[in-house]
Amino acid sequence: MPKGIYQRTDDHRLAMSLTHKGKALSIDTRLKMSESRKGIRNNGNFRAGHRPWNAGLTKEDPRIQKQILSIISSPLSRRGKLFPNWGGEKQEETRRKISAANKGSGHPHTDESKRKLSTSMIGRLKSEDHRKKLSESLKGRKHSPTRIQAIIDGLTKSRKKPRAMTKPEKLVLGILQILFPSGSPFQFAGDRKFWIKMANGRYRNPDFVCESNKKIIEVFGRYWHRNDKTDEVISQYAECGWKCLIVWDDEIAGANDRILKFAQ
Repeated sequence: MPKGIYQRTDDHRLAMSLTHKGKALSIDTRLKMSESRKGIRNNGNFRAGHRPWNAGLTKEDPRIQKQILSIISSPLSRRGKLFPNWGGEKQEETRRKISAANKGSGHPHTDESKRKLSTSMIGRLKSEDHRKKLSESLKGRKHSPTRIQAIIDGLTKSRKKPRAMTKPEKLVLGILQILFPSGSPFQFAGDRKFWIKMANGRYRNPDFVCESNKKIIEVFGRYWHRNDKTDEVISQYAECGWKCLIVWDDEIAGANDRILKFAQ
C-alpha cells in the first residue's frame, strides 16, 4: 500500500497502544520516530493541537472498557485468527513449551540476574505447594566442586565463631551455681569451642560438659530441636562414652532434682 494512504482506525490505534504499554523504547527508536514526525502538522488524522479521545482516562473508565471489549471480540483481535497464541489455553500451552525448552538449556543466569532474583524473593513467604516444587526440582541435583567447597568453608567458619549463651542456658547455669555453690562440675561448652566426634562421623557441640565424669547436659528448645529425638541423641553420646541429660526449655523450672541426681 502506498505510503500515507492507509488510515488507522480507532480500534487499530487502541490495539497498538495496549501492545506498547509498559515497553521501554530504545534511544534509536525514539530518534527515528521523532525524525519521521518532523514537519507533519496535518495528515487528516492528527491536527495541530489535537487531543486524543482517551486522554486523562484510566483503564477502569467505561469508555476504555468498551473499547477493550470491542477489540477483544473482534475477529482480527489478538484472540482471533491473526494472533491465535494470545490468551486462553493456547497461551498456557506456549508457556509450558517455553519452560520445557529452557530446561537444561545451558544458559545460566548472570550475576546481575541472580542478584535481582534474590532481592525480589527477600521477605516473600513461600506456599506449601511452592516448597514442594522446589524440593522436587532440587532432588538429584549435584553441587559443583566450587559450591561444595563454599558449603564446607561456611560450616567451618560457623563452628569457629563463638556463640552467645541463650536465655534457657543461662537459667540452667544459674541452677548449677545454686546446686554447687563451691563450684559446678559442669562448664559451659556451647560456645563452639568443644566438639565431640560421634560414631557416625559427625560432630556435636554440647551445652554443658563435665569432662572428669564424661557427662553432658543438653538444653533443647522446643522450636530449634523439634525434630530431634532425645533417645537417639542420648544413644549417640553413649556410643562415644558420654552420659547425657536433656533438659527442655519449658521444663527448666522443675529440673533441679533431675540435674542434681544426674551430676552426682
